[in-house]
Amino acid sequence: MKWSISARNLWFSYDGRTWVLRGVSLEVKPGEVVVVMGPTGCGKTTLLLLLAGLLKPSKGEVYYNSKPLQSLLPSIKRYIGFLFQDPDDQLFNPSVYDEIAFSLRTLGLGEDKIRERVHSIARTLGLTSVLKRQPYRLSVGEKKKVALASILVYDPSILFLDEPTANLDYSTTVFIEKLIVEAKSKGKTVIIASHDLDFTLRIADKIYVLVNGSIASEHKPVELFSKSKLVGYGLKPTSIVEVVEELRLDKSMVLEIIRRLKQ
Repeated sequence: MKWSISARNLWFSYDGRTWVLRGVSLEVKPGEVVVVMGPTGCGKTTLLLLLAGLLKPSKGEVYYNSKPLQSLLPSIKRYIGFLFQDPDDQLFNPSVYDEIAFSLRTLGLGEDKIRERVHSIARTLGLTSVLKRQPYRLSVGEKKKVALASILVYDPSILFLDEPTANLDYSTTVFIEKLIVEAKSKGKTVIIASHDLDFTLRIADKIYVLVNGSIASEHKPVELFSKSKLVGYGLKPTSIVEVVEELRLDKSMVLEIIRRLKQ
């Protein structure tokens, strides 16, 4: 099933006094990769938690296919996969195998089917050799892959990825980008919170910039090849942005090149 997601005038406070989000509205279509960017503490993770139904807004509403999210819970969770920024917040089972199998067991699948799916996703993500190990003994990159496997194994239609490239090496980052491209090709809805500008420029169809809990702007990736815009949002321009501006290169052409290089 394909899902559109929209947020209308979302407000949220953890303590009832300080607003973390202030009137946030956005829209994501099926088959679209949307990235929420912004400086540390702007509310990106909180926004993803609200959109996924893991938090309830203080004001406003989240809609899935034009229906209020709250009316679809808890059954809608079957279609949602959420990757936390820190995999230690997500991993709690005694072995990697059990971690990946956990969601399938909650769905009531038989152990033979579970074994087949776990080994299949483990081969895809290069985790076969660590299936018997304890998750907390793995490297950060391995933990992130296990967390991803625990989501992808039940094939959700909606992916929420919180800083998916944080603390990862180059090869794992490339692998995650390919997973996102594949999800997009299947018409899945992908919403990402990220500080990684180069990654965002390569992967996003649309970018929302969140500043002090409010949407400051909405952009196509090519529109963020601008040092002044990025600095104004509290974001650090990367070398590629500075080179494009300094040499006055065609931004659309450069974006197409860097995306093709990653395929």
